[in-house]
Amino acid sequence: MRVNQLIWDNLQPNTRSQDLRFQKVQTALIKGIAAIVRTTDTALAHVTTLPAGKEIVESMTDAIALCAHANSELNIHRKELIKPDLHKDYKHLCSASLPSSSQLFGDDLSKQVKDLTEVNKVGRKMARAPAYSYQGRNRNIRPRPFLGERQVSRTFCHSIKIGGRLKQFIHFWEKLTSDKFILETIAGYKIEFKPEAICGHNWSRNPETKFNDKEQCIIDSEIDKLMCKGVIEVTQHCQGEFISPIFICAKKDGSHRLILNLKELNTNVEYHHFKMETLQLAVALMRPGCHMASIDL
Repeated sequence: MRVNQLIWDNLQPNTRSQDLRFQKVQTALIKGIAAIVRTTDTALAHVTTLPAGKEIVESMTDAIALCAHANSELNIHRKELIKPDLHKDYKHLCSASLPSSSQLFGDDLSKQVKDLTEVNKVGRKMARAPAYSYQGRNRNIRPRPFLGERQVSRTFCHSIKIGGRLKQFIHFWEKLTSDKFILETIAGYKIEFKPEAICGHNWSRNPETKFNDKEQCIIDSEIDKLMCKGVIEVTQHCQGEFISPIFICAKKDGSHRLILNLKELNTNVEYHHFKMETLQLAVALMRPGCHMASIDL
């Protein structure tokens, strides 16, 4: 799947190079999907004569769905790769909620750009100026604005958030367990702070971190992604607040990861010892019909 020419012509050489590598991976993936589809069609034609024919077709259908999902994830990752090269008013074009077609950014890109231009005009008229507080001698370095003071009118997020959506399925969990702790965690886990922390004795505000313009641009982009997913939300200063510092680190693919340093906050959280089980034990517990999955904590 190619990038729309209007956007491709404005990308940095390094971004183009990385995207071309993703295109090659997608080409191979799509050819693989096509091969599975052809094999599935053949299996369907002989489903009654094949041993376990129904199970084979179901497994291959699942394989097609998984490969299609992988292709969709690659499209999202390519958009995130391209996003820093776009003007801030048009970063919404990289939203995961906007579908791709024969081209990465859809076939109606010109219409989307026109619509965003009109929306941004209205947004600039309605939004107040961001409250930056310039400190220090170097005026080219600015502190990151508090999240509640950011302008987020340019961010257009899908109505279904990724962050916190597990609680939407609590009625299914209630069929699996009656454990109070598990159900309360699914409904919305409450951090267990130490009594002295609740009283406000250990709360503090970290010094405001300063970033250069490039770092600030990366941070703004990462924050927008987290807000679209529903991982974070806009808030305001309040009594007894605790503000943890953030920083960014580069990933191997050239993108960046936003890190929230909770080291100081964790000193105010109750400690409960737990033991990590080994993979060998997990495998030993498996029985016929069980499913295994990996999860990143």
